[in-house]
Amino acid sequence: MTGAPGSEYTFPSGYLLFVNPDLDATPGKFVIVRRESEKTASFKRLVQVDGELFLEALNPSWPNRYLKLKDGDAFCGVVVHAGRDLP
Repeated sequence: MTGAPGSEYTFPSGYLLFVNPDLDATPGKFVIVRRESEKTASFKRLVQVDGELFLEALNPSWPNRYLKLKDGDAFCGVVVHAGRDLP
């Protein structure tokens, strides 16, 4: 998942994501969420808007940049390190 040019956050293809399943998913963290209704998993940033939680894609031109959390969505973990190196 890559952000817009000059974005503070970017995760180029080939990056390894280290995920801690025991951490609480809080707004501002990058998370892995299983969408049970679609049988998919998603890597996005968790954000809160007007008291509701959304999954945000970093690319501002991505279709459906903000996905509202749905019943059945499950947090698999919080990303604690990303890169081509080991933590």
